[in-house]
Amino acid sequence: MCNQPTILQKSPQIKITSLRENLIQLTFEGSIDELNHLKELIESDELAQTSRKSQQSPTLIDLESAVQELRNKENAQNQLVQQLKNQAVSGRNLQNSELKFCELNNVFLQEANLKDANLSGATLTGANLRDANLDGADLSCIHLDKTFLAYASLIKADLSGALLCDSYLNNADLSCADLSASFLSDANLSGANLSNANLKGANLSDANLSGADLSGADLRDAVLFYANLKGANLSGANLDGANLEGAKLNGANLNDVDLSHAKARKSRIAYKLGLF
Repeated sequence: MCNQPTILQKSPQIKITSLRENLIQLTFEGSIDELNHLKELIESDELAQTSRKSQQSPTLIDLESAVQELRNKENAQNQLVQQLKNQAVSGRNLQNSELKFCELNNVFLQEANLKDANLSGATLTGANLRDANLDGADLSCIHLDKTFLAYASLIKADLSGALLCDSYLNNADLSCADLSASFLSDANLSGANLSNANLKGANLSDANLSGADLSGADLRDAVLFYANLKGANLSGANLDGANLEGAKLNGANLNDVDLSHAKARKSRIAYKLGLF
């Protein structure tokens, strides 16, 4: 599931970063409510009694600074979101930004630097990300429906489970990107670079992939129902279990492609290949 986790759905992550004498230093990843709950648990009488019974000194953990740090991060994120919504400026530097689960519909981020940014679970429906740099960004489970990503760079980006229906990704660089289980129906991917991309289980029905580079791509169990693959480079792609029914493959490069395990009964080249 790609829904935003709640306190009941996701346990906070705690890591011990140092341990000396009676002081334990922790790094904590979670919400303020989770952190306060942990603080109450640590300071409870039950924990103190357990400590006395074991004849050990009480564990000293400073959570106040951690709570304040988390509040500061949330405030900074909220301020950044409002700034992005209110100011249409191209070429923003947002490298390594934390925008997880943020709502940024129709935001203007043309030519923005979002390299290695965390936008997991965010909503950017209708946003303008033309020519943006999203290399290595975490875009898992993101909502990018009807978004403009033409000529954007998404090399090695994580788009697993992403919603990209009706989006414009023409001439975008998605080489080595993870698009597994993503939704790209009716998307424009003409001329896009999807070489060595992971498209396993992706829905590309009615997508425009004309002239796209899909060489070496993993398209196992992908849905390419009535997709336009005219002139696409599929050399070395894995299409086991892929649904190619009704797909247009005129002029496509199918060198080193095994279509014997693909569903291609109604594709334009099915009869030529004896796959009906």
